[in-house]
Amino acid sequence: MAESSGPYSDGLASAAAILESAGTTRFPDRLLRNLGPAVRVDHIVVFTFSRNGKPGWLLTYGSVTKDHALRLAEQYVRSYHELDPGLPIVRAHRGKDDVRVFAFDRHKINSRRYWETFYKNSGLIDKVSVLHVHRDITYLCNYYRAAESGPYSPGDKSTIERLAPLLSAAVSLHADKSVQQTRQKTEAGHIDPIAENRRGLFSTLSQRERDICRLILIGFSTEAMALDMGISENTVKTYRRRAYRKLGIVSANELHWKFHTRH
Repeated sequence: MAESSGPYSDGLASAAAILESAGTTRFPDRLLRNLGPAVRVDHIVVFTFSRNGKPGWLLTYGSVTKDHALRLAEQYVRSYHELDPGLPIVRAHRGKDDVRVFAFDRHKINSRRYWETFYKNSGLIDKVSVLHVHRDITYLCNYYRAAESGPYSPGDKSTIERLAPLLSAAVSLHADKSVQQTRQKTEAGHIDPIAENRRGLFSTLSQRERDICRLILIGFSTEAMALDMGISENTVKTYRRRAYRKLGIVSANELHWKFHTRH
């Protein structure tokens, strides 16, 4: 049988490359590169919102330098999400099973501080957001264009809207596999989260705080951690809060991301 070629087969190959990399550190780069033939995207950020609306972030990758991108993600999670003009849409979408695509004219963003931080000072000029819910987590996937690339055209936005179901499925798969692989490696003894102390990740934490992080990585609930450690759930929450503050994170998603990207 002759090999097929053309846009359809190329699209299947791109989709396969993205899905194959899910759960690995290659995923953001594969996602960005394989979107290229269809629509130019310069930077991707995926934020998460828990059932009660608590924000976190899964990944940030692209044209913005790594250190600056990480600072932006942390700023967004700590306070800037409240200035995001898309936040009402995120809240309204909670619990829904469809995929929502939306965009805002950057010139109509009410908060000058938000615009300067996430656009002007970051070299970004436009954004299209894809919103979906998976396992009670709302994923806000932001696809940015850098200033030198110019804003998205109507055709570009239509392309992202057409690809949105695939992109959402890929992000969900990546999130699931990242957590699953970390748990499997930890439970099998191939990776000891406490050994990360020697590599710097947990160097600032107390022993109790490291124990909490280890159990979170394995997948223990707050109740299970309390039973395992022989302490109250409130004490677990205190140690977790202290550990997150020292690590500069605010969620289990971020802990998994920090840990997983070191392997």
